[in-house]
Amino acid sequence: MRPVYLLIASAIFVLDQITKWAVVARFSPDTDLPVIPGLFSLVRVENRGIAFGMLARLSSGLAFGLIILVSAAAIGLVCYLLWKTAPSAILAGTAFIGPPSMSPTALS
Repeated sequence: MRPVYLLIASAIFVLDQITKWAVVARFSPDTDLPVIPGLFSLVRVENRGIAFGMLARLSSGLAFGLIILVSAAAIGLVCYLLWKTAPSAILAGTAFIGPPSMSPTALS
């Protein structure tokens, strides 16, 4: 990964965390702050689940366990597919990176 992408991603992450902290510190739950009256308001709401509120009704321990289970299954599936795939097919997936003649090891 190029360092500039890591720097940009880190800056976005830090900015995201700062804005979340500011909202939690200054807004009470369900606060409505009109920015453009009748058109645009900022409202503090909290999502107790994962994406789009999924698993919000489950206990936090059960939801956490389910997320870990699904993540482990996905990682296992990717590992299985990589294990069963011919090495030449895996290398074909890296063809978009650039020709071997341009790699740093080929140039030295």
